[in-house]
Amino acid sequence: MAGIFDMELEERDGTFADGRLFYRHWPAPDPLAIAVVLHGFAEHSGRYHHVAAALVGVGVDVWAPDLRGHGRSKGERANIESVLAAVEDADLFIDLVLSGRTGDRSLPLYLVGHSMGGLVATAYAEEHQPRLAGLALSGPLLHAPPELLALADAPEIPDLGLADAVSSDPAVVADYKADPLNHLGPPPRGFLRAAGDLEEVRGRLGVLTLPLLVMQGSADLLVSPQALRDLVGAVASEDLTARLWPGLWHEIFNEPRRHEVLRMLCDWILERSPSSSSS
Repeated sequence: MAGIFDMELEERDGTFADGRLFYRHWPAPDPLAIAVVLHGFAEHSGRYHHVAAALVGVGVDVWAPDLRGHGRSKGERANIESVLAAVEDADLFIDLVLSGRTGDRSLPLYLVGHSMGGLVATAYAEEHQPRLAGLALSGPLLHAPPELLALADAPEIPDLGLADAVSSDPAVVADYKADPLNHLGPPPRGFLRAAGDLEEVRGRLGVLTLPLLVMQGSADLLVSPQALRDLVGAVASEDLTARLWPGLWHEIFNEPRRHEVLRMLCDWILERSPSSSSS
């Protein structure tokens, strides 16, 4: 898979939701599946180019929005406003993704979410499960210490230094800090209030019966690995794959073992999708 990261990849972009929200599309020729990728807090879809490369390389058509307040989308920086608002945006986006497909509407659609995007993806699946062929999560924000959520009501919110904990690779951290589309500094109050919605999302995990992949790094400093354990113990999915990657930090797609992580994601989707020869 290493060579896939160097492949020439076509990237298209556009807007939806009356021009408020931006998205990227990495098309795959003769695709056998579709993946919609939801990014994490304070970042944007452009950081998932290598994830798209891996997926496109095995025949998966990849779409990724910048969530409201993130990247090139409009809104207060790094503020999704609420999980419900983000779920509604995701549903509009999936409408857009499917509207452009005429002869291959039966392609399975997988929702991939990282961190905050994992929280939104989980909430989306709880509401719109029939639209999805599967849900893949990376370090989903389904566990947060009370002291973090309490900052929503603090007179002044401190800079939590989150960027330093995204990856064990110093080059990834340096690139993250240099990226003008990333939000650095204290998390906005609105985001902290939205993160408080995670308890409601956790309370509905039992409705999930779709194929589910959840992965997390055991050395994740931003989301406790308890999130993975809690999810595994709560969902009703019979097709459930969980992997706690030893020693990996929060952004498992950007850790030194990223090729192994992405191989697992690609294999999981391929195993659940019709082959290109039979589609």
